[in-house]
Amino acid sequence: MTMNKYSKLNLIEEEMQYYDGRKKMILEKVLYTLSRTTYVSITPKIKKDLFIRSIAFCKDIERLTDELFDQGKLMNILLSDFVKELSRNKGSLPAYHYLMERTEKSLKIDHYSQSSFQTSTKGRIQKLPLHVEVLREEVLRLEWFLYDLEDSVPGHNLTVELILEILYSDFILSVKREGMEKAVDAIIKIIEN
Repeated sequence: MTMNKYSKLNLIEEEMQYYDGRKKMILEKVLYTLSRTTYVSITPKIKKDLFIRSIAFCKDIERLTDELFDQGKLMNILLSDFVKELSRNKGSLPAYHYLMERTEKSLKIDHYSQSSFQTSTKGRIQKLPLHVEVLREEVLRLEWFLYDLEDSVPGHNLTVELILEILYSDFILSVKREGMEKAVDAIIKIIEN
């Protein structure tokens, strides 16, 4: 089965290869199961100003909770929240529309077509890599969401890394627009639960 690659990790392909191996030895299957990690590394790229602003936000959370809170924890919270919403929605289109709405606001898209994103060319936007460890099962769920989306939006350009960039950027921009208090309260509530 040939399919698109929806993240640099390509977890769907890894899973497909595992389940294609009916003739594989039991020892190989056990080794594969043991070698799968709970967390995987992924690196979305975040606009420099939002990257730096998020560091300040995370430091504020640390001061208020007296707990270590970094960009990785923030990304994990945003990702988990999005995956929960995917579970509640009917089909992939509501989540797709949610992402496209946020893309226009957070990534300053001048034009979007089903096959490409064209960002503002007023100056080269500098992005920094945000190296994070996230739950493998959540990345796999996003890959399946993107796979399913092909039925409704063939040739879409979304990847797991781009979704993470959209979610993260939109959150930090909402902190900028709406103020710290609402966002800090929401994050602290999630941490305490």
